[in-house]
Amino acid sequence: MRICVVTGIFPPDIGGPASYVVPLTEGLRSAGCEVKVVTYCSGASRRQYSFPVHRISRAIPLPLRLVVTLAEIMAAAAKSDLIYCNGLMLPSVLASIFLQKPMVIKIEGDFAWERASNLRLTSDSIEEFQTRRQNWKAEVLRSVRNCCLRRCGTVITTSKFLAGLIRRWGFSGRLVVISNAVEESFGEEVAELTREECRARISFSGRKVVVSAGRLVPWKGFRGVVLAAEALGPETVVPIIGEGPERRNLAALVEARGLTRKVFLRGKVPRRELAVYLKAADCFVLNSGYESCSHIALEAMKVGTPVVAARTTGTPEMIKHRENGLLFEKDNLSQMVSCLNECLYGNLRDRLTAEAVRRLSRYAWAGIFSRTLDVLEEASRRR
Repeated sequence: MRICVVTGIFPPDIGGPASYVVPLTEGLRSAGCEVKVVTYCSGASRRQYSFPVHRISRAIPLPLRLVVTLAEIMAAAAKSDLIYCNGLMLPSVLASIFLQKPMVIKIEGDFAWERASNLRLTSDSIEEFQTRRQNWKAEVLRSVRNCCLRRCGTVITTSKFLAGLIRRWGFSGRLVVISNAVEESFGEEVAELTREECRARISFSGRKVVVSAGRLVPWKGFRGVVLAAEALGPETVVPIIGEGPERRNLAALVEARGLTRKVFLRGKVPRRELAVYLKAADCFVLNSGYESCSHIALEAMKVGTPVVAARTTGTPEMIKHRENGLLFEKDNLSQMVSCLNECLYGNLRDRLTAEAVRRLSRYAWAGIFSRTLDVLEEASRRR
């Protein structure tokens, strides 16, 4: 089987989709598939892969970038049996139509809502966005999303919550729910280190540590994390990992609240260093208004760190309150602080961690990859 994989982010970018695509493509290669990747990039990458990677600069102005992307996908997919879209839906769908190639789309969010939120066309949550009338620009984004889906025969998504949304968008084809996988090798470099040794590596020896990480965008809720940090004990520090358009606003909030010695915006870090931060933490906090199947939460569980998360969208499918983690209502600061303090000072930690590790077997890469490969093989046979 020959597959053209299209993705919006790819290493050295960070984020769930980037960490997913590499093991997927390497697994496809090991299964005897011929793979080509088309992706956006923000700079050069020195790493070499066992498959071709066609990179398109994000510095190209958007209208021209879409044209270049379509041309790259068509060139890469011309001799492929299937287009697997893990991002960049519009040019992928157009290439599929022009080339008459079957396509599988993996959907981990509502790109119309994300785009509208980033452009400040809406302040609605992902759920409100589905039913409320939007301005004409956001309505165009919704129409593009729905039209693209109707041209696709198979969709893979990562939660029952998101599967329900996709059906509401008018998709009537094959819809398969396959959870994200936790990378098998993630955290290997810290497996033999104690939590205190990891704290020493990030210069937080002898402190209580609460870590949060993700793209610094409004719906990820980092403002709430900063405000909650204010109510935590003086021995607690809160490093926030990630980059994004909200960084300047968050830095101003930290400064205004006098939290510069408590909350640390550490920016983008390599995955090996991310594992150190997660292992160093007493708990990981996720105050996101939207998650389908959070990669970073799985990674925290993988290194033995309990997860405290907002009870929104797909997160309760992963985390059961007081079983393998703690849940609070998004941006409810008193609930968030209470859950964090239970992990910092209570006796729940070991039980939550043990149950989280036990449940990770359902997110093992071998099973997730096998199911994904079956879907791709079946789709490639459909014309």
